[in-house]
Amino acid sequence: MIQSDRDGENRASLRRLSRLGHHGTQIRVHRSLDTLHFRGTVLFTALLLPVFVTAAMAVGYDGLLTAWEWVLRIGLDRLGVVGSVERVPVPMLGWSLPVLIVQIHSWYPDALVLWTTFAMVIAVVLASCYLPEWALPIAYILRAGCLVQAVALLVFFLWPASFPYDSPQHLRDIFALSAAFMGLVPWIHAFTYYIFDFGILRKIALTAYTLLFLACYAPVKILVHAYVLDRFSLLFMPILFLVFGVALDVFILIALYAWGMSWRPAHN
Repeated sequence: MIQSDRDGENRASLRRLSRLGHHGTQIRVHRSLDTLHFRGTVLFTALLLPVFVTAAMAVGYDGLLTAWEWVLRIGLDRLGVVGSVERVPVPMLGWSLPVLIVQIHSWYPDALVLWTTFAMVIAVVLASCYLPEWALPIAYILRAGCLVQAVALLVFFLWPASFPYDSPQHLRDIFALSAAFMGLVPWIHAFTYYIFDFGILRKIALTAYTLLFLACYAPVKILVHAYVLDRFSLLFMPILFLVFGVALDVFILIALYAWGMSWRPAHN
């Protein structure tokens, strides 16, 4: 009986020690391993907050579109890109979403652009092989981008007339995808952030920060795409779409989400 009591005390002591760190402080269970304890307010927030945010976005979308239109026109003028900005409807999920289209000149790459780009792709691939070990993720990203650009080079070198897109269509689609992605942000947060007990003010703040960042970033992205296509031809449209399009919006969302997850929860 005494031996059994001692074994129980030893196991309890070992369990306590297993939860202590090197300096004797308690190791808390990581939030990804902890069990979610849903409170009524948490569920209420997760269900209703995205509805209110979406409604607010729908009401303010026309004003936001006007601001974007103003920024794009000033940006095109400052960059020296000849073009115009117009509003066009785009069908999306059974709705007609008004977006902006930038009408600029589309042109196929000439021999100088093709061979210069080919040399740059080779140079970047070789440079990625000499990056230090800690920069291995950067090397992979560079090589992936070079692969996309190499395929584009092959298509424009052998079958340039087969490329079915033009610059205004690309810019319209990028804008429509950016606007649609902003509409998804509160619903993505509903399933990934609102379920945690950070308090309603922090939840509203994270969604507001994310939407504000994306709203400011959208016209900048469109202007960069327009400048590259106007100056360097349709050759760079594939890499602009696949690497520097919605993918960057997703990275921004993930980065801000990680920042929000570092905030102190409302209840310990």
